[in-house]
Amino acid sequence: KYMKVFNNGDAIDLNRFWTYQAKGVNTLYIPQSERREYIGTIERQIYRSISEQSLKSKQTLDLVEELTEQTLYEIYEDGIFDESSVRRCTSIIKTYIALLEADVKLLTNFIALSKNETYWCRHHIATAVLAILLSKASGHSTPKTLLLVGLGSLLHDIGLLKVPKEYWEAEYRLKISGGEEMKKHAALGAQLVKTQESAPDELALVIEQHHEHHDGSGYPK
Repeated sequence: KYMKVFNNGDAIDLNRFWTYQAKGVNTLYIPQSERREYIGTIERQIYRSISEQSLKSKQTLDLVEELTEQTLYEIYEDGIFDESSVRRCTSIIKTYIALLEADVKLLTNFIALSKNETYWCRHHIATAVLAILLSKASGHSTPKTLLLVGLGSLLHDIGLLKVPKEYWEAEYRLKISGGEEMKKHAALGAQLVKTQESAPDELALVIEQHHEHHDGSGYPK
């Protein structure tokens, strides 16, 4: 059973969300055509929550989780990747880094929070969080390095947008033809981020090399 709770043009605030939740509304469905508008609302609520409460408040963390997930849905499900996507992903990773500096447990919690989401959503959140933690632990912890590592990890599979979606499924990836098609995504991803002016120059290299190993094996080179 579905019930319309927001109309186009409605002023949305968190109190309305909490009110509906108290009445038993546990899931909010957003039409695909309105996802970007909804994402913009989440971003504004995050800024407000940080200013009124704190970065570490549960409300802020819930909003950051939702922003990350909706951004990944827009990229991998809706197939939309543009300058706004890069800006938003950059903002998300900067928030992750701020959480790392505030309390490492707050950052690692994002892996658990995403456990009920789609594989691709869980995979990219976990990869970004773990990459930031490993970079910090290994001493590569300048703000620029952490940002590049986190952003590259969140977007490392962006080249999948240029690979037929049927090859994303495990049953096809295990086949020789499907595996070869999937291997193209690293180089295709590097090409794709180069089309976005706001993407750091090094980002393409991170994405292109994310399946290469220290000994030179792996792909694409």
